[in-house]
Amino acid sequence: MFMFISFIFNEQALTRHSAQRDTENLARGFAETVNNSINDVDQIMMLMRSAYSANPVGIKLSDWTTARKFNTKLTVQISIVDRNGLLLQSSLDMPKTPVNLSDRAHFKAQLNPNADELFISDPVVGRVSNQRTIQLTRKLFNNKGQFSGILVVSLDTDYLSQYYHSFDISNGEILLVSADGVIDARGTLANPTDGIGTSLHNTQLEPMLDAVGPGVIEAESPIDHTERLYAYRPLRDHRLQVAVGLSLEDIRRPMLYRICLATVLCLSILLSILLTGRALRRRQVKEYEAQAALAHAKKLAQLGEMATGIAHELNQPLGVISLSAENCIRAIDVGSSTPERLRSKLNRIIEETVRAATLIEHMRVFGRNDHGPITSIRLQKVMDNVLQIIDFKLSSEHVSIKSDLPSDLPPVRAQLVLLEQVLINLIANACHAYGVSTVPAKPSLRTIEITARSWGAMVRINVQDHAGGISEYAMERLFIPFFTTQGVGKGVGLGLAISYGIITDLGGSIVAANQNGGALFTITLPQG
Repeated sequence: MFMFISFIFNEQALTRHSAQRDTENLARGFAETVNNSINDVDQIMMLMRSAYSANPVGIKLSDWTTARKFNTKLTVQISIVDRNGLLLQSSLDMPKTPVNLSDRAHFKAQLNPNADELFISDPVVGRVSNQRTIQLTRKLFNNKGQFSGILVVSLDTDYLSQYYHSFDISNGEILLVSADGVIDARGTLANPTDGIGTSLHNTQLEPMLDAVGPGVIEAESPIDHTERLYAYRPLRDHRLQVAVGLSLEDIRRPMLYRICLATVLCLSILLSILLTGRALRRRQVKEYEAQAALAHAKKLAQLGEMATGIAHELNQPLGVISLSAENCIRAIDVGSSTPERLRSKLNRIIEETVRAATLIEHMRVFGRNDHGPITSIRLQKVMDNVLQIIDFKLSSEHVSIKSDLPSDLPPVRAQLVLLEQVLINLIANACHAYGVSTVPAKPSLRTIEITARSWGAMVRINVQDHAGGISEYAMERLFIPFFTTQGVGKGVGLGLAISYGIITDLGGSIVAANQNGGALFTITLPQG
């Protein structure tokens, strides 16, 4: 009975923890999607503003919408409004009668002479497009620096809501909320446009409006009255808030099913619980040992793959030692030796001996099956060890590492050898991607960028290549054991699966995306 009660409490805690983690990850991804979309649009708006200032009369929106390749799925309309609020140009067909926008909030916001910033409006129905959109506006200045109107880009709220369909979150919900607490975009299973323009003030979601950082809250949706677990994140640069909610019913349903099943099993096998528990423990130990053996085998395979590089690294200090010793003997034989010269040669021998011993010791530590305790580790030390092991492979593949680890970067909580194994695997995969990539690149451009930044109570590590990225088919299966794109005999498909397990066991997360012409892996670990 005690075990059964413990099981129930444990299930509740695990279900809450898992749901919170999934919701936070989804909110983080939605925040990055919205932030990147707005930043991309704003960059082009700034370029258009510069072109307008240089030649107000000569600028044509049709040239920009074609040459600059606006995201037409996201952008409904681009327009120029004069200083009095009259529509001058539109990427859509111009209406036959004048359109006055001086009463619009996105026009009035730019009349403040002391502010020059991007303004993001609440959803409105366009007077030309007749679609519900969010208006992004910036001031326009003539070649004398005088205010002469505004540039308006209308974003499709439905397109922003489509992030919901990227994930299977059943009766979940995503929200994009303005600085005024109004829903700008919403994604859900049914009627995703319902609720757009609704204020969240005086609702159970109001506490997140004043939040200065990410958080989690259980609340009832004011739109469909579904109780959800919401993870929210503010976008400070754009004074927006994103939230992703998972239905509490959907979260609890698998847990309740497992509890009901456990109840039946508990009553039916009460007399044999001790024997069953012992068998389960043995099975868990065997599974853990099997997983550990797989991880160890992967490490040994990596060492085997890099055997040539290790031999090369050892040959260098051994060659220097041999040459220095021969010089000492030759100098003694011809009588040209001096104490200072002999001391210099012997010191060089000592230095190279230490270098070789350090490399051998690290190989021994990396190859052994004892990973050591979870401790506070500096990432710079991890990178130094990783580069010692994989340097020759990088040289032979004509790939360089660009590392950006700030000196004030906090340490992480991890096991040194396991974290090294993950980074070595990601770097080796990037090298392989360059080797098979159809994207032409000079050897000088074959780089792997490794950056790390503090992120709240965590540290985020990015490993970025530019080898063409990951296919949609492979992206869905990356962390599945035995899935590989390297062909028969070239890979067993365990590297990323083991890396995922290692990072998860350390209390972190690892995700993949396509960015900047290649694959981006992001590892998040707790600070040490």
